Amino acid sequence: MENIVVTGMGVQVPGARHISAFKDLLWQKERPLQLVKNIGTKKNPHLVMGVIDGPILEGQQFKRHSRVSKLAVAAASEAVKIAGLKKDDQRRLSVIFGTSVAGLTELEQLSTLAASHDFRNYPISGVSDGNIGSVSLAVGTYLQANHLQLVLGNTCTASTDAIALGKQLLEQNLTDVCVVGGAEAPINRTLVYAFSKMKALSTEQDIKLAGMPFSRSDKGFVISEGAGALVLERESDARHRGAAPLGRIQESYSNHDNLSILESDKTGEKMSIVLENICREYKPDYISSQALGLMENDIIEAIAHKHCFSADTPITTIKGLIGHTFAASGVIQAIAAIISMQEEFIPATVGTDMNGFEHVPVVLENWKKLVQSVAITSHGFGGSNTGLLLTREYEL
Repeated sequence: MENIVVTGMGVQVPGARHISAFKDLLWQKERPLQLVKNIGTKKNPHLVMGVIDGPILEGQQFKRHSRVSKLAVAAASEAVKIAGLKKDDQRRLSVIFGTSVAGLTELEQLSTLAASHDFRNYPISGVSDGNIGSVSLAVGTYLQANHLQLVLGNTCTASTDAIALGKQLLEQNLTDVCVVGGAEAPINRTLVYAFSKMKALSTEQDIKLAGMPFSRSDKGFVISEGAGALVLERESDARHRGAAPLGRIQESYSNHDNLSILESDKTGEKMSIVLENICREYKPDYISSQALGLMENDIIEAIAHKHCFSADTPITTIKGLIGHTFAASGVIQAIAAIISMQEEFIPATVGTDMNGFEHVPVVLENWKKLVQSVAITSHGFGGSNTGLLLTREYEL
């Protein structure tokens, strides 16, 4: 099948509102997290979270957009600009975005109006806020996409799955250009209470210690908002229009634990199968792990790495730096991987003391290295697993 390449990328994360700022953030390792007051429970009212500061897409055309839709459009806009796509391009342009939370933050705010039967003040945007499809529709409308506009809601693997689906559609000639990605605006009390019940959130008040990946010292993760987008094309089409590929989506693979909507496969077997299928005979230069400070997930990552690779294959995660962006996390990992191939370094795992994970070859300092391939792991709430192998624009 023809190679599927990345020709554009865009990002919105705490501390980085565009690709060049994200490059600096990955290299400088300064955690852009902050302590949000009175968002949590009575026992833990203040939580460290990843918040994107400043306005996002102001103007009348975005007046009724939810925050998650604005983040998605902002990331997609940058990706299309970098890709050099023209508005008069007549090819079939599709949008595939992932989100698990969608407009829940706005709906939470509107729930008091509904509960009090305040019909007069209830906004018409309540319709779009409650529709998960609004995320891709917002991006599609902004880009004037003339083909498929899809949203995947399968939890934290959704943007990774969007990349995999876009690759498959392009390989089968079912579309011509895919803008794929994910977006989340998950900072709300509904999610905080739910994950607090599960004892899954970091309650550490010190930003430097909160949400430690690959560590038993802090057993929870940091909620973060964010968005990322990639432009995918067939390599022949990209080169025909003079676009230089930024990287290649070499392989993808997905499976599911099928245990419970609240449980994952603790043996690491299913994640090991994903890694085996995306890497095959290749040995990636490093693993971009979903490890986020949630003990169960991080242990699965360590088990899968031990099963599939030797100790000289490094592993790292960006979750200690920016927090966990739920369904947007996979595409943001992919963007970080492409940056690492461009800039020739492996980004360090920030904010870990390695307590209990001393045997795992975690990258603790930025490592200058020619990077030709990166394996990406992604887990979803309830047991979904997806992996990607990204390579430079030439064959391995």
